Amino acid sequence: MMERLLLNFFGITCLIESENLEILQRIRDDFSYFVTDKATTVDFQFRHFDACPPIDNIPDFPLIYTSRNSRTFEKNGVRFNDYNGKLLSIYDYNRDICTLYSTDMNRSHEVLYLLIHSRVGKTLDTMGLHRLHAMGVRKDEVDFLFVADTGVGKSTLLSGMLKMDKKLELLSDDCPLIDESGNVYPFPIRLGASSPEPLLKLGSGIYELEREEFGRKFLLSTSELENPIAWSSSRRMVLAFGHRREGACTIQRMGKIRAFLSLVRPMVIGIGLPMILEYWWELGPTDFVRKARIGFKRMCSAIVLSCRAECLEVVIGNDPDENIRTIVKYLRWN
Repeated sequence: MMERLLLNFFGITCLIESENLEILQRIRDDFSYFVTDKATTVDFQFRHFDACPPIDNIPDFPLIYTSRNSRTFEKNGVRFNDYNGKLLSIYDYNRDICTLYSTDMNRSHEVLYLLIHSRVGKTLDTMGLHRLHAMGVRKDEVDFLFVADTGVGKSTLLSGMLKMDKKLELLSDDCPLIDESGNVYPFPIRLGASSPEPLLKLGSGIYELEREEFGRKFLLSTSELENPIAWSSSRRMVLAFGHRREGACTIQRMGKIRAFLSLVRPMVIGIGLPMILEYWWELGPTDFVRKARIGFKRMCSAIVLSCRAECLEVVIGNDPDENIRTIVKYLRWN
């Protein structure tokens, strides 16, 4: 029997159906802030069957894309993605309905999570709301966005700041939204870390995902947090680009042009954002124009954001507590 879950992302509604209650619960925890009980319309529908992928039933469609993890076939707007026999997804772009077959819990969770991000994220792009691969918090009308590569300590910094101050408002663990005027909006998805220790500071309901390419990740739903979600207005915006180095934490100003160039990867191109290319990228001239417009809009928003914000370069040192104290002191959140 199929169970149902409804999600509402700023008016974009998703219906997720599955025979597997654990997968539905994981997706509910991933997007707990966006769970809703009703919707007048459904924009995207995802159906998961806890069954062996019917790989032999893939039609003789042209092979359009190959990666280490999957092979993609498409014809007449219907796309088959074969994930090395572990999962098969069939996406009908004509109706925005996706059917998934897999008995692999982790693969089903990972693909379904990224599939939702890919389709919803692209729709948000067309609405002028663009995801930035960054951590974000807000307090006293001050936004703090921290952009950093994997391994710099983004999760440790976020969990420590949230634990330190329960009045600190969460924008996002991974991808706050930026509009065409450079304003920041919350996109509160699950919190994630490579080890459970940072998340244990915030809640006990930790669950795990064994990812196909990047290994184990520990997760915590935003419903576990005592901190509020950031819906207050902001008057000051601090955009920080983080790097790791031995020694103490240091902060220095960054020029606007350099800040914009540093936004190209995490915002304009979208490197690091939760998504899968084979779901975001569609064929044909209509989507080519759509992607070109999205790229232009992202670039314009990145320019405005870098111009409006106070841009910083933050060197993350060896002491996590000292890193937090240094940043909080600079932001005048004492």
